[in-house]
Amino acid sequence: GKSEGIGEVKGMLEVQKDELKEEVVVDDKEEKKELNIFEELMNAKTEEKETIEETVADKIDRLGALKVSLVEKKGELKDAKNALSKDFDVLQKLSETCDAKTKEWDVREKSRGEELTAIGETVKILNSDENLGLFKKALPSPSLLQLGGASRRKALSVLKSYAASMGSKAVGNRTTVDLVMLALSSKGVDFSSVMSMIDNMTVLMDQEQKNDDDKKDYCNKQTFETKKKTKALRHKIQNLEQAVLVQEEAIVATQSEIEELQKGVAELDKSVAESTDMRKKEHEEFQKVTQEQGATKDVLLMAKDRLYQFYHPDMTTTVSTTGPYDLGLLEERAAPALVQVQLHHQVEPPEFGSAKAVQGNGVLTMLEGLVTETEKTVSEATYNEKESQKLYEDMLADAAAKREADVKAIASKQKAKASAESEKVKKSDSKKAEKEELKDVEQYGTELKEECTWLLANYETRKTARVQEKETLVEAKAALAGAK
Repeated sequence: GKSEGIGEVKGMLEVQKDELKEEVVVDDKEEKKELNIFEELMNAKTEEKETIEETVADKIDRLGALKVSLVEKKGELKDAKNALSKDFDVLQKLSETCDAKTKEWDVREKSRGEELTAIGETVKILNSDENLGLFKKALPSPSLLQLGGASRRKALSVLKSYAASMGSKAVGNRTTVDLVMLALSSKGVDFSSVMSMIDNMTVLMDQEQKNDDDKKDYCNKQTFETKKKTKALRHKIQNLEQAVLVQEEAIVATQSEIEELQKGVAELDKSVAESTDMRKKEHEEFQKVTQEQGATKDVLLMAKDRLYQFYHPDMTTTVSTTGPYDLGLLEERAAPALVQVQLHHQVEPPEFGSAKAVQGNGVLTMLEGLVTETEKTVSEATYNEKESQKLYEDMLADAAAKREADVKAIASKQKAKASAESEKVKKSDSKKAEKEELKDVEQYGTELKEECTWLLANYETRKTARVQEKETLVEAKAALAGAK
């Protein structure tokens, strides 16, 4: 009886020892669980911090890009204002030129009418019957030119009670209880071997629980990291898509501005070409007028010289048949370029010579007036030619300055467009790479979910079943220890 009491005390002490060990294990697990919660919280906060830092960096980048764009737009606005100012200058000068040309044309038309009248009168004079015979001798006919328990029964009772309570819900480790029950059912069984079996089974359950704990931690950590990475990649892809859209809009806007500038340059070139063509015509008109007036002057001077010889036969006159405009006005040149005519003195009655001189002076005065009028016409045409040339040269200088500014603006915008296209390609490639990485991460998340879903869903059930089974085995072991 005394030996049996000692055995029961020994068994109780061993049970207490096992319970203390179990409490230590539970405390360690609680500590580990709290540590995991802390780590998860730290990871969440770290992710939130990284996301905020990434957002701030992205905003800083966009702010810098917007500042650069603002400076460029201000420069473009300045260039546009300068170009507009030059356009207004060119327009004003063109308007002044057009007004001046209109007035000049009116004056020219009036002058031509008067000129035609004068020439007509001159022709009448030169073709009069009185002088026809004289002119036929001295002059040929002129012709004018014109712009992813204590005893075996007690131990068996404990084990059978546990098995009955578990029923069909027993987990995989239920087989350990069945094995112990089978061993205790055998006659002549050595309790030491059964207790050793229980110890080994307890160690195995502890190891299995540790494996489940480790696998749970692994699944939770990997799931968290996968979600974190997926979120970061989606955010980055969204930013890249926005950046690509911004570059596309910049490319379209810049191309539109380039086309507008090119159109302006083409129109300016066309305007300059038209002005140049007009200036050529004006110059040709000037040459025509000066040639016609020069030729007219030559004819009038020749007529005057010839009459002077007639009315003043007592003087020697040098007659020039070539003026500054050698236009072939004389159909025949029987005489040298310069002909010096020596006239013989004749004795005439005084009355006849006096009357002839008076009549000749009137004709000579009229011819002298016509010569002066041709010289005045040439002088006015020369002045108008110089003024037109000056206005034309000023217009060319202004147009050249504006064209140079527009060409520089086109080159600058083409460079900006090329930079935007390069940036678009770079952002598009980065977006494509991030999408491929996101696809791989999501695939890994899917595989991780397939691997971990069953464990996470049955973790608590498996853990509770192991604890209950372990407690049953420990109780059975205590019963066997008391029976020794």
